[in-house]
Amino acid sequence: MGSLLTEVGGFRKRRARLRIALVYPNTYKVGMASLGFHTVYSLLNSYEDVACERLFLGMKTTIESGSPLSAFDVVGFSLQYELDFINMVSILDACGVERLRRDRAKPMVIAGGPCCVNPLPLTRIVDLFVVGDIEPVADRLVDGLLSGARPAEIASPNGLFCSELMNPTKAAKAMDMDSIPAPTNQPHPTTSGFRPALGSTFMVEISRGCNVRCRFCMYSHCSHPKRERSLLRIREIVEEGLTVTGLAKVSLIGALVTDHSQIKEILAYLVEKGVSVSLPSIRTDEVDDEMLELIGQLGIRTITVAPEGSPHIRSILKKDLGEEGLRYVTDSAFEHGVRKLRLYFITGVPGETSEDLEYIADLCLELSKRYGGRGAVTASVNPLVPKPHAPTQFLPMADPRTIEGNYRFLRKALGPRVDLKLQSIKESIIQTYLALGREKTGGVLLQASGAGLGLAAWRRIAESEGDPLSRVFRGATATPWDLIDSGLPQTYLQRQHREMIAARNATAAPSGNH
Repeated sequence: MGSLLTEVGGFRKRRARLRIALVYPNTYKVGMASLGFHTVYSLLNSYEDVACERLFLGMKTTIESGSPLSAFDVVGFSLQYELDFINMVSILDACGVERLRRDRAKPMVIAGGPCCVNPLPLTRIVDLFVVGDIEPVADRLVDGLLSGARPAEIASPNGLFCSELMNPTKAAKAMDMDSIPAPTNQPHPTTSGFRPALGSTFMVEISRGCNVRCRFCMYSHCSHPKRERSLLRIREIVEEGLTVTGLAKVSLIGALVTDHSQIKEILAYLVEKGVSVSLPSIRTDEVDDEMLELIGQLGIRTITVAPEGSPHIRSILKKDLGEEGLRYVTDSAFEHGVRKLRLYFITGVPGETSEDLEYIADLCLELSKRYGGRGAVTASVNPLVPKPHAPTQFLPMADPRTIEGNYRFLRKALGPRVDLKLQSIKESIIQTYLALGREKTGGVLLQASGAGLGLAAWRRIAESEGDPLSRVFRGATATPWDLIDSGLPQTYLQRQHREMIAARNATAAPSGNH
């Protein structure tokens, strides 16, 4: 596939002392929509003696030089999603790299990304993990690699976890967003069929981290506190990025984009710049008439909102989103040129009732009518996946039969008027299993990866390895991933879990119109 791809931009170094292959274990379209992947690619190439090249699922050689993974000193994986662990194993196999670190002399395998806050399922494969942000540990990592140091010699209690040492590690955090580099040389394809998920757009990170701490969100609990880039720095990055890439669209990236203290000034600057803009999910409580007017001036035709569920479900999940603000924005956005809505919901929450499901159906149908009917509203519904370092880590996953019953109700209630996207229940079970994995889970992963996502095969192999798949339905009694310090004490997570259980008994959402 790589040979069919042509791009503009990127880095191509002929000579370097250290060669790193940066691998995104999913398709090119998905990986190239990840600003984190671009950030690491650009950061590593900023070192004079380092050449970093890219490879994606389905490719046998790197894009930049057409080299196999075995030709590199280091292979680094960007792990954004637990199911990509399976792709990671498949890529190593397809590219002729030994899976097991104990049997592998070269290349060294490194991993980074949100999933690395629980490295345990991958310790049989990965030599070294970057835990948290890469910027604070980049110099130590690169200096160690250039000197030929072993993973155990590079490891650090601040952000660098070594599988051999199993060293307790605190997630590294870049606190000054204005001082860290931003990737302005973002390669993009010129070949049809390779367009990234976000389209041809220049991505700029305007904030990092989140202070809201919704109880289901691992990212929020591991990335706090929220840190912002200044308007001045954002302008500098956009000006340089648009010049370098030649693109005419900007995507603002961050967990809380509409919460940025200068978001209106940022949007006004982009209006003045005359570029088109895309936004991630917006927090409706922070949106007013002035912001909607700016959204309209920018030509934004689709907005994404994550209500997660009814007010009852939001109280259980500690989703700080008021019903009044939600209704105001979703109703008023149409008047400012928005023509499509993407809505995200979670099912399988403890205490969920039929009234909560009726709320989802009522809201979607009401908005579908408001926005012109069929195809105007997309509703994505996902089972609650318990995650490490979040209060949900103590929860059992909901019974698959319950989730399937909820899916049947929504299919029937919404019919063809709403584009309903339902996350695979089988994939969610495996995702939970890997997210809350132990060292034993790695043995299951290595054997089951060739079986794809066949649940029967996973169940059989998991039983034989002494780490049964059924544990996801019992809830975690031990949290061995605590050797990674996300910055929040277990006592906080336990208290939030107790409050979540108490909140499930609160009054459920009333059915009917809202």
